Amino acid sequence: MKNRFYWFAAVGLLVCSGCAFVVRLPAFSVPRSSDPNLFRGVFHVHSEFSHDSKASLHRIIRTAQKAGLDFVVVTDHNTMKGREAYRKMNPPKLPLLIFASEISTDAGHVIALGVKEEPPNLWDAHETTDWIRKKHGYPIVAHPLSVRKPWARWDVEKIEGIEIFSFPDVYYTEDIKELTVKAAFFPPKQFLNSVIETPRSALRLWDGELRSKRLSAFASPDAHLRWEWAGFALENYLLYFQAVTMYVRAEHLNEDSVIDSLARGQSFIAHESRGVAQSFSFLAQREGKSYGPGSTVSSQAAIVFTVAVPLDADIRLMRDGAVIKQTRGVALNYSSPEKGVWRVEVYRKNQLWIASNPIYVE
Repeated sequence: MKNRFYWFAAVGLLVCSGCAFVVRLPAFSVPRSSDPNLFRGVFHVHSEFSHDSKASLHRIIRTAQKAGLDFVVVTDHNTMKGREAYRKMNPPKLPLLIFASEISTDAGHVIALGVKEEPPNLWDAHETTDWIRKKHGYPIVAHPLSVRKPWARWDVEKIEGIEIFSFPDVYYTEDIKELTVKAAFFPPKQFLNSVIETPRSALRLWDGELRSKRLSAFASPDAHLRWEWAGFALENYLLYFQAVTMYVRAEHLNEDSVIDSLARGQSFIAHESRGVAQSFSFLAQREGKSYGPGSTVSSQAAIVFTVAVPLDADIRLMRDGAVIKQTRGVALNYSSPEKGVWRVEVYRKNQLWIASNPIYVE
């Protein structure tokens, strides 16, 4: 009953937010990137092929177009039926829909990214991740610290990534009455900024796991559409698509290229209600060559780390979970030969705006 209450509350909030019954316009707009290898999308969306969502693939495409996205990773529960349905469509060039499956296990939910067939009913988390790897996929832990369905088995090996932010967690951790007031009176952008907070526990968890292995960070809207009548959606589905964005650097905008780049951590995460983030960059420069997130760099010579952000912000360069240099502005430069896991967090108004995946110095 408690879980049902939370879902009713969540739907009510999304209905109210920004007068959603009347106007469902984007909370903000983002121009197309001039960088031919930088793609903007969302990870972890549910379609009508999940037992708890009514969103058709056509609706997902339309919503993603409103949000200005290049790709959407659809992660239906324990099925890949959406992929076959998509193949039979005549979809537009943008957005690209990529299909994965969110598989239920005895440890929680794990997303089989890169697997193109129906998942078996294994239940055991070890067996499930082994199956994903055997199928040349990448196991990604979904909402690891969720109040409802956290990940419980950190002894499971071969995990390739974790979600450090999941939008529905807002409804499980915040005061429902306060959220309802915000949803009723705040426009969408203000609502998002007021309810999305820095996922400090998840960032600490990620840093802890990075001490012993490579682990790519993901962030998700975990978008579900609970009710729909005659083509009308009760919820403000678009709000999910603008809660958190993933930018990925890939060779091409196609399924295999985007999946590979996401799994390798060639990406960064942004809450763009706090500012458009497409011109963010984090590079390690050594002997005339530049390396971005997901790269491995040798520590044989001094490395110059450079960070650039599009708006004035609090920039933090981190190594092994500790802040090494912090500055206010639009750029940060730092030289070091030190080995470690280097990554960047960027804050505006004391809340996380951008988080990069690491550059590994060995």
